[in-house]
Amino acid sequence: MNETQNPTFFPEERRKSPTDALVTLIHQVHESVQALDRKLDKGISSLREDAFPEGDADGHRRHHEAVIKAAEDRAKFWETMRVEIAKWGLIGFLGWALYNLWVSFLMGPHK
Repeated sequence: MNETQNPTFFPEERRKSPTDALVTLIHQVHESVQALDRKLDKGISSLREDAFPEGDADGHRRHHEAVIKAAEDRAKFWETMRVEIAKWGLIGFLGWALYNLWVSFLMGPHK
């Protein structure tokens, strides 16, 4: 098989040195990365516009912070409420028990 019949044969004018091929490859990779960066920037911009239609990302963050704080405050309120109810319930029960013991003591022994 001669060189012209070989499917991997390139004419002399199309052959490149390894350095030229590497430079071409690096250039192609660089262009591909730049194209991906442009697509990524466009996608992020589109996503940002969808997430913040009015462009107010800071206001959106403040809203979420306010919602989180309100939930934390509500949880703290109910935790305090449970502790206070338990405390006053125990005090009330002990007061009732002491009152009944005092009344029983005043009535004297039962026959």
